Amino acid sequence: MIIWLVKRLLLPLIGIILAYQANDPDGELFGLNRKFGKRTRMVTFLTIAVLAVIFQGVIDYNDECESNEEIAARQQRIGQLEEEIREARRELSVANSNLVIQSCSIGSLVYNIATSFEGKRRFSRCIDALAFIDAKIDYKPLICDDGVAVFGFSKCDDQLQSFYFYANSEVNEVLSGLPVGNETLDEKGRLVIQRDSELALALDKAFERALPRIGADVVSRHFALESVAEKMRIFFRYAYRARQYKQSNLLHKGSNDLAGWYITFSYDVSPRNPQSTSRYVELDMPLSDVEHFAGLTMREFSERLLAYCRGRKIEPKVRLEDIAILQRREKNAEDERTFPYSPKRLTSPIR
Repeated sequence: MIIWLVKRLLLPLIGIILAYQANDPDGELFGLNRKFGKRTRMVTFLTIAVLAVIFQGVIDYNDECESNEEIAARQQRIGQLEEEIREARRELSVANSNLVIQSCSIGSLVYNIATSFEGKRRFSRCIDALAFIDAKIDYKPLICDDGVAVFGFSKCDDQLQSFYFYANSEVNEVLSGLPVGNETLDEKGRLVIQRDSELALALDKAFERALPRIGADVVSRHFALESVAEKMRIFFRYAYRARQYKQSNLLHKGSNDLAGWYITFSYDVSPRNPQSTSRYVELDMPLSDVEHFAGLTMREFSERLLAYCRGRKIEPKVRLEDIAILQRREKNAEDERTFPYSPKRLTSPIR
């Protein structure tokens, strides 16, 4: 309080007196010339000046103390904030660890939970939507026990142009997105596919997903070729109706070095006829051709493998009308299985 009075009242008053004193050397303004001598006025002036200096020093010292206290308080606050940040980082680290554990658990569930028929039907509607977006390719989904096969037929001549397969786990992942119907249009009327939508996830999981590249080390090379082999097996199984599929390694003469693959499979000429004959397909693939498929996206993989087989006069064994028939039969079979008024359900004993 005293410091405040000195700072706010006395110092301004002393300043005013000194200013008047400087402008009134003869002391006429306050009548000092009549009451005191010149020497007395000088002593008074010096006394006031010294008091002003002392008061100013006291005020500066007090301000410095207050400033040091503020700095100490700020440093203490900074220390508290740093401790809070460290604690938040520890909690974030624990949360991240828990999130990793939960992600692993969710990933495990995605791979182990069977996809329902209704879930696959919803996924199929997503593929149907893609057919409306693409001006050249008509995509047809086929619900299977182990996933959903997607065939891409040309809208010009109905020839098979591409093939994709979504395993049950991938179908489950796609179904975690926003359902079809939440897409928007931009100012030019173009369709905008949201990142977390089923359409975006479907494109990412199959169309744009890339196979592993062949690295310089033995391990990456092994897994890259193994991935290509598995995708080819699925491709021939669904696009060529392949049965008794076998893939053998071709070796260089006199060594264990891989020279290529020898692929064989059979297919029924008329699957709907129980007495249908089978035909066999043989395909020699040099190692250079096999390696050419590593690192491709699934879109490129299916297109190039189709072109590769057609170049060797091996045409796909699946037509557009075949998929339409299978779709209807699968739907009818599921409706019959779940029909609540079937004779089997009505005549079964009540427990």
